[in-house]
Amino acid sequence: MITPGFVAAEDRDAVTAMLRAQLAGLPARSPFYAGLFAVHGVDPAALVSLDDMRKLPFTDKQMLRDSQAAAPPLGLHAGVDMAEVIRVHASTGTTGKPSWVGVTRRDAEAWTEMVARAFMTMGARREDVVLHGAGLTLFVGGLPIRDALERIGCTMIPIGTGASEKAVQALDSLGVTALHATPSYVRYLAEYLRRLGRDPREFGISKIFVGGEPGGGEPAFRRHIEQEWGARVTEGLGNADMAPVLFAEPPGAGGMRFTGGRHVLVELIDPDGGEPVDPEPGVSGELVYTSVDRECCP
Repeated sequence: MITPGFVAAEDRDAVTAMLRAQLAGLPARSPFYAGLFAVHGVDPAALVSLDDMRKLPFTDKQMLRDSQAAAPPLGLHAGVDMAEVIRVHASTGTTGKPSWVGVTRRDAEAWTEMVARAFMTMGARREDVVLHGAGLTLFVGGLPIRDALERIGCTMIPIGTGASEKAVQALDSLGVTALHATPSYVRYLAEYLRRLGRDPREFGISKIFVGGEPGGGEPAFRRHIEQEWGARVTEGLGNADMAPVLFAEPPGAGGMRFTGGRHVLVELIDPDGGEPVDPEPGVSGELVYTSVDRECCP
């Protein structure tokens, strides 16, 4: 049984308690949310069950951008001082100016738990040797994925981007079984190998994990990648503001599973009326995420 927020029934009480604890201290920690709750006449204490989530106001991306412009570097919505932040990432800026995302030690631990669960869902296992071909800079598909792969116990080779010659060296000598990268880099690396007179299939990679951009879920593009490498492709989905990976595709499943666990609530919302939509086959709406226990950017 799934309850509001895609929460399993047995987790509902624990998630409700965590969310209530976060909301109780949020106005004192964040001027942004203090003002937002006041404008909408919301008392955080009024949330006594997950059914009350519809009482909370939405926060959209432009509001976060405006918050950071008003109070750089992390914005009025940040719930901790910079001294509590152990790492800063950035959104990709796909639909506008990139924004900073601060992560505390507890936030990073939650991210690692969620992303490890996602990669296990996509087929990563302890015995895998993973060539990590995603950016190791501000991109949330970089260092947080490394953390998750190491949590699983995989052997992780941090090549990053712009170092395809190093990737070839790793493929030649380290027994790589899996590749993680954006779909475009997976294609580029195959083309790079062919320019060297090498066949991507000769390296014996059996798993390709993609995300961070469109392509992995496009049937023709996926078939091309799988044929080039002779490997199975699975895809993950997430975002910088909430978690690097929140949905993951099990091998052969033909769809994604929510892997945010107790840390994130996800609802399907009617974008016109703002009301929740029951997640049933065939329905559509807008995904809205709520962090349950986030410290820096709730």
